[in-house]
Amino acid sequence: MSTFIIGAVPPSPSAQLQVVIDYLTSLCQGDFDKMGGLLTDGFTHYFHPKSLGYPPADKAAWIGFNSGGFHMFKDFKFNVFEVVEGQSTLTLHASAEAKTAAGDDYTNEYALFFEVARGADGSMKIKRNKEFVDSKYVTNFFQSMGASK
Repeated sequence: MSTFIIGAVPPSPSAQLQVVIDYLTSLCQGDFDKMGGLLTDGFTHYFHPKSLGYPPADKAAWIGFNSGGFHMFKDFKFNVFEVVEGQSTLTLHASAEAKTAAGDDYTNEYALFFEVARGADGSMKIKRNKEFVDSKYVTNFFQSMGASK
């Protein structure tokens, strides 16, 4: 069972923080339909640092990337250490822990940058996500798993 550990999130989050919480929760739970509903049609995801070589992903590609690879993890736990909010922007320092289907440990640390906007229906949606990962760990982990980008 995957969980979302809130950590540094205030008890009454702003609307823009709530959409990010909902996004991360749906990602942890593998609910990619819900996740997609929280993204603008023009959504773009960026992996950083750029030296990892991942191209930007639009909404469809990002949902496909996650739905195609999420099955390799179980017991996914996500913890937020710090949240900084600006006008239509949020920055989170966070970490993740999980087990692979083979029982190996997965741990990663993130700096997540979000830009949010009102959707056509008036609801808050995520327009852009820049995801900085522990590049050394990610490179070693996926090489050991025999996976490629």
